[in-house]
Amino acid sequence: MPLVTISVLAGKSDEYRNTVADAANTAVLDTLDFPPGDRYQLIQELPSQDFELHDRDGDLPRKCDDRHH
Repeated sequence: MPLVTISVLAGKSDEYRNTVADAANTAVLDTLDFPPGDRYQLIQELPSQDFELHDRDGDLPRKCDDRHH
């Protein structure tokens, strides 16, 4: 099983982190045909100032603090 690194914004709930981790694991199992018991993940929290997002329509990158939703 590959080692999957997941980065989330600091302060996300355990439920959110588990949901993301489960989705990543499902994607690995579905696409790489690994057995369900092979799960190796690192979940790291990043402060918003270290988490830069790009809009899909090509806008300039914005920091997470600039998002209003």
